[in-house]
Amino acid sequence: MRTLSTAALLFLALTTASGARAGELRAPRVLSQVRLAPPKALELFPLQRSQPVAHGRDGMSFVAGRSGRVWGLNADGTVRWVRPVGAPVDAGLTLEGEGLFVATSDGLILALDPLSGDERWRYRLSHPVERSPVFSEGVLVVPSSGDSVTALDAKSGRFLWFYRRPRGAGMTVSGSAGVAVSAGRVVAAFSDGAVVTLAFDDGRVVWERVFPSKTSFVDIDATPVVVGEGVFVASFEGAVYSLSLLDGAVRWSVETGQRITQAVKAGKHLVVAGPGAALALRPSDGKRLWRAPLAEGNPAEPIVHRGQLLVGTDQGPLYGLSLRTGRHLTAFGPGNGVSAAPQVGPDNALWVWTNGGVLYKLSWP
Repeated sequence: MRTLSTAALLFLALTTASGARAGELRAPRVLSQVRLAPPKALELFPLQRSQPVAHGRDGMSFVAGRSGRVWGLNADGTVRWVRPVGAPVDAGLTLEGEGLFVATSDGLILALDPLSGDERWRYRLSHPVERSPVFSEGVLVVPSSGDSVTALDAKSGRFLWFYRRPRGAGMTVSGSAGVAVSAGRVVAAFSDGAVVTLAFDDGRVVWERVFPSKTSFVDIDATPVVVGEGVFVASFEGAVYSLSLLDGAVRWSVETGQRITQAVKAGKHLVVAGPGAALALRPSDGKRLWRAPLAEGNPAEPIVHRGQLLVGTDQGPLYGLSLRTGRHLTAFGPGNGVSAAPQVGPDNALWVWTNGGVLYKLSWP
């Protein structure tokens, strides 16, 4: 009996999951690849969730993994330095100015020298960090899975302020939301279904709003999206809200019928994604514009590159979707899935960190 090759099986899986016909999906060109952290023996679903970053000045790139290491790589993909950090890294790396900031699953915040990997300062939180710290005006704002937000001086690591949200009584799922910083405000979402806006300078509460839940899951795991004077918030159970950044007043709300763990502004659309699908909504009123099927498993945070929406999946490929229609245009299936958001480098190449522990540099079509 004739059997299919691994490549053929992977192609069939890509086309079946996306709804595309054979020959429709384009493939990116691999410019380089380096295996940094191969999965352990007999591990079925390895996960690498930390988004890599690229350094515009000298072409370096940086990646961190669940092995508790951070790598600094030269422009040609060779490893320049490796820094053990003592615990897995799920949050994306933050690179601003002369600092590379790392947040670990046991709450350690590190500032490293990007060129050497040398430690500049460290600060310890009491909860894991799963979403990227945000740098703004010399301040590092760090969300934690313990429903807290901490602000640190980015140059010295000095503590500035802290906010903690009491845990809600409802059920929650694994995961937590990041924070958005805009116009002197820090917008955060929490596991009790609350959205809280804090003053950037001292962490005082400006306004808060708790959204009702129609199911047993009350949490908000998607990072709030700030566009101008508006805030978009998506709950895990599928409700999407448009709020005023000024006072939290609700402008509109829609029920998507889709579990949601990610939300981003993509071109003219608001895109929300969860297991099995990504949806594009019109920001002015929440009208659904398109729905794109995804592979099973949680999606990575989507990004926009070369006019496409790029979204990876825990158990599937990295997809490239048409921003206008949601049609599947491109797919990259390295095996093991892509749980980390890709990163666009200064040369417009795409850095992709896979669950198989391989860092790819791609030319995306």
